[in-house]
Amino acid sequence: MFGRFLARLFGWPLWLLWWACGWRLETGIPNIPRFVVIGAPHTSNWDFAHLLPIALHAGRRPHVAIKHSVFRPPIGALLRAIGAIPIDRSRSHDVVFQLSARLRNARRMVLIFTPEGTRRLRKQWKSGFYHIAHATQVPIALIYIDYRRKRVGCALTFYPSGDYRHDFALIRAVYAARGHPRHPANWRLPELPD
Repeated sequence: MFGRFLARLFGWPLWLLWWACGWRLETGIPNIPRFVVIGAPHTSNWDFAHLLPIALHAGRRPHVAIKHSVFRPPIGALLRAIGAIPIDRSRSHDVVFQLSARLRNARRMVLIFTPEGTRRLRKQWKSGFYHIAHATQVPIALIYIDYRRKRVGCALTFYPSGDYRHDFALIRAVYAARGHPRHPANWRLPELPD
């Protein structure tokens, strides 16, 4: 409830500030109750700052999994209020199952992932976003960030088929054509899974 209030309160001011800095939205996020978002390329902490105004402007409260060590007082309460979900990545706690259950039980939810899992260069992406979307039978929205043109958009929204290799080739093709990272040295298209 409080998170929805924050989305309404800060949505327009953040959108206007983002817009005043020269950023533009090419295509908006889907207007559907529940879905998974992957945002790429992810090479900077600023990436989330470009996704947040879009979701808030659309009246959506984005949820993002963040390492649990960040949730110390007083910042922890604020993070929870804006939709952050604490995740202990030091041990295997079946994060996919936990987030799938949370998404499945929500009436409306946008769950955002950066599939690289880090701002550093990676050969392969993490696949949790895919397994969560497939398990809950919700679509995946492919959101790109283009720092060169100051543009953000939703390139494609699709339901995962269960054929991870096939769907991942599609995701890879979309990001080959869209987006430009803030730090190009930390980005490359991920390899197809084995």
